[in-house]
Order: sequence, then C-alpha cells, then structure tokens
Amino acid sequence: MGVKTVWFERGQYPTYVGFCPSEKAWNREMRRMGVSNEPYPTEDGKCTWLQKDGKRAIIITMNERLDSKCPIGRVALLVHEAVHAWQYILEDIGQHERPGKEIEAYAIQHLCLELLNAYQKTRLAKNI
Repeated sequence: MGVKTVWFERGQYPTYVGFCPSEKAWNREMRRMGVSNEPYPTEDGKCTWLQKDGKRAIIITMNERLDSKCPIGRVALLVHEAVHAWQYILEDIGQHERPGKEIEAYAIQHLCLELLNAYQKTRLAKNI
C-alpha cells in the first residue's frame, strides 16, 4: 500500500487536492501539515477540508476494505468524491452560482482523472 498522499495538478484553482491511500499515509500527511486534531476518516469515501497557514486543501480518502469490492462501485465512489471536491473548490473561490455546464464538466473530469490515476498508482494495481 502506498504510504504517501498523491497531490493533484491544481490547474487554475488555489485549492490543493490530494488522494490519501491509507491511514498510515493520513497520519504522515497530518504530521507534515502540522494538523493534530483530524482523525482518519472511517466513511466509505470522504473529502476532508483542511486549512493551515492560509493554505486550503482537500484530502480524499476511500476505505481500504472497499478494495475487494466491485471495481465499478469503487470508480463510482471516487467520482462521487471528485464532485464533492469540486463543490469545496467552488466554495473556496467564492463561486456561489453554478458555473457554465462545460466548465463544470471539464473541471470534474480533471478531478476524476487525477483521482483515478492516484488510486491506480497507490492501491488499484495491488488489487486487480
């Protein structure tokens, strides 16, 4: 299992987004970020919003027990979390109205691609 959080290419947005593949990686990242009061999420999938020294980050996790479940279901859950990450980014930049449909579709596509690549790099290859 990968022991590092994989941070995504941010593009034009100020918010950092990453995929954390394990509880060990979570604890390592929390120490690196100087965050002491954020427990590892136990939900099937979760977007955790963190703010430290003016920097904002979203860390996406997926429960490791799901690795033995249906691959399509895992992809669907990761897409679900990518949409939540997009919603957090919109809040972060003060976008209170829905952006254009095509802008939104490309942004979510980018987040999904980054998330799926991070998942494949850290966990999927070990479970196929």
